[in-house]
Amino acid sequence: LKQILLNNILIKKIYVINNGCMPLDKYIQDEKVEILNPGRNLGWEGGLKLGLEKSDAPNVVFMNDDLFIPISSYFWLDNLLGTFSDPDVAAAGPTSNVVAGLQSIFHPARPLMVSEVSYLIGFCMLVRRSMLDTVGGVDDTLPGGDDFDLSIRFRQAGYKLVIEPKTFIWH
Repeated sequence: LKQILLNNILIKKIYVINNGCMPLDKYIQDEKVEILNPGRNLGWEGGLKLGLEKSDAPNVVFMNDDLFIPISSYFWLDNLLGTFSDPDVAAAGPTSNVVAGLQSIFHPARPLMVSEVSYLIGFCMLVRRSMLDTVGGVDDTLPGGDDFDLSIRFRQAGYKLVIEPKTFIWH
């Protein structure tokens, strides 16, 4: 969280969904961080929905809890937000070590510039809230694959998905 809070971007609030883990409140003490304790494991999609219910931010980041942001990606959020200069971009993601497609640093055709892709892996994804709401939000009835489902719905609505290859986050 310190890596997120140190960023130069104005971050309104960070919601940590404690999906059935031990109490985290004593470990995270920051006014910008709110820990949501639903009392049971809601699953990934249920956790996303709970965070979205609390947030009114125009842009949200869905982030797994097993990520590490290296110092070389200190401006990761600035970089991802920069892709939103294109008003048709609904979501943007970084590159990583354990992902599929062009987001993978091991993909032989990985682009060197911001590039449109057909899907994003949801381990870390910046999403434009208005477009998320337009396509029906997060579907918590799925047994997984929510990132593919969301990618398909964004594209069907005519929106773009992009990767920002200057931004690498360990997964």
